[in-house]
Parts: sequence; C-alpha cells; structure tokens
Amino acid sequence: MLWPFDGSLDSLLKPGNVVIVETYPAECYGWFFQDQPLKRKRSREARRKVGPALLSWAKSAKVTLDTELRQTIEDGFPDGDDAFDAVVGLFGMLEVLMNRRNSGEPNEDSVRQLEGWIFGQAYAQATT
Repeated sequence: MLWPFDGSLDSLLKPGNVVIVETYPAECYGWFFQDQPLKRKRSREARRKVGPALLSWAKSAKVTLDTELRQTIEDGFPDGDDAFDAVVGLFGMLEVLMNRRNSGEPNEDSVRQLEGWIFGQAYAQATT
C-alpha cells in the first residue's frame, strides 16, 4: 500500500499490509530540536549537540534504544549525516505511528492522488 495514494493511514494500517510512506527527515528537525536547533547537520559536533533531544524523545516515547545506537547518538553519529537522518526519520515515523503526531495526510483528492504527501507534515488546505 502506498500512503496516501491508497487511502488514509488508519485505513491502511491493518494486519498483513505493508504501507510505504515518503519521509523527509528535515521535516522532523523542528519536532525534536526546538530547544537546540540543528545548525549544520554535516557537522559531527552539531549532531552531538542535538543528541540529548533525541535521547529525551526516546525516553518520553518509551522507546528502548540499543546500547550501540545510544552511543552513536551521544557521539554525534560519527559515520555521518546519513545515519543521523535515518534515525531522525525513523523517530519521526514512530512519532506518527504512536499517535503523538498526526500523519498530516491531505484531505484534498487532487493533492492526495496526484502529489502524495510527506509523512507527518502538517497539511493546511489552500484558501482562495
């Protein structure tokens, strides 16, 4: 199933279904890094500075982190910004799937069927 083309998230999340969504980790930066905005994700030091926000999110969401992942977050993702974005994107998907954030799916057929949408991105219907 391809969200939102094949339906709303609630209608697609059923046993046996595989649901594919488009994510954009940068969309999630504002969700997690409100107190300590990310300045330059390519900088290991910048990633290390926002690490506590990721750890705090995991604790508040009751997500148990593998010891190696916790160390990677604390160390500022030494393997680079791709690993950082993968974790932020995963945490963003979990944020939506745990109903801590709305999926953001548009309610306009033209947008939902033609353009699709970014998972978790707020949708504001255009006014004319």
